[in-house]
Amino acid sequence: MADDHGGILLSAFVGPETVPLQVADELGLFAAQGIAVRCLATPSSIRQMTGLIDGDYHMASTAIDNVIAYDAGQGAAPTRRPADIVAFLGSATDPRRLVVGPEIAGFAALRGARIAVDAPQTGFSYLLHAMLARHGGLAPADYTLVPAGNMDARLAALRSGDCVAALLGSEHAGQALAVGFIRAVLAAVDWTLDPANAAALPAMIGRHLPGLGADACAAAAAALLSPGSVLRRGLPVSLPGTRTVLVPARPLRHAGAAAGAARGLCGSVVLRGSGAAGAAVTAPTTAFTEAGIRRAYLRQLYRPTATALPRRGRVFAKNPLCSDTCR
Repeated sequence: MADDHGGILLSAFVGPETVPLQVADELGLFAAQGIAVRCLATPSSIRQMTGLIDGDYHMASTAIDNVIAYDAGQGAAPTRRPADIVAFLGSATDPRRLVVGPEIAGFAALRGARIAVDAPQTGFSYLLHAMLARHGGLAPADYTLVPAGNMDARLAALRSGDCVAALLGSEHAGQALAVGFIRAVLAAVDWTLDPANAAALPAMIGRHLPGLGADACAAAAAALLSPGSVLRRGLPVSLPGTRTVLVPARPLRHAGAAAGAARGLCGSVVLRGSGAAGAAVTAPTTAFTEAGIRRAYLRQLYRPTATALPRRGRVFAKNPLCSDTCR
């Protein structure tokens, strides 16, 4: 073996379906059977299957068509040793999605396109041929299948523009769609802030907020196009503003606030209710680094809590990272 690990080397396309391998390792289920298993994420089926046959791995978690093709001598790449593979244990296959770039309007538009796949000779690629023939009237000669490798590599090829389409699993397809959502929203912000669209903007606001009258829509459009607009190109997150919310620099004073203390995480609370006017609520002075604020924002770790106030007062602990308000 190429590795002196001393246990079983298993090559796999890692995903939710391979989580039981992690479970068996962390719960000591492998150890209870007197074995050690090391799971190695494969970059492609070619590397996986040639490595399995040539002795780099003991086992592989792969699609059954790879087993059949390589065992019959019809694999996508040559091997040093003759294949002698046995399939055991099985699971359902996650459906593959054909994810395309925004410039592709339909299957027929993939004529002449580069499409990222694991390898052109796999069963999934044959299914892709059938899909494109059925829905787009395309023959294999009408497009190019690019052997990008595993789904991380296929998604990277799609994002970089090297390919305009990719065959992806559900998790990676979701990532690609999220990127598409972000691009679309940023393009919409650019359109909104473009003075060339000023005449069309009030009507757009009216369709989005049908309860506003014409004058209110015109005023809202003017505000969006003003230097003090709530929108900025690129929709940047305001770290100074977030820092202000997380770590208030001075006590918060609110007329009519009830006496008492109520704090959410980092003390970002607003108090309203009966009690002495102008009561001060001082937030904790926990310091946050810029990196910490970024992590809190991106992972939505900020989860404020609220406690009840005396009498009929209420606490509103606003979460600036979500749209929720705890009451």
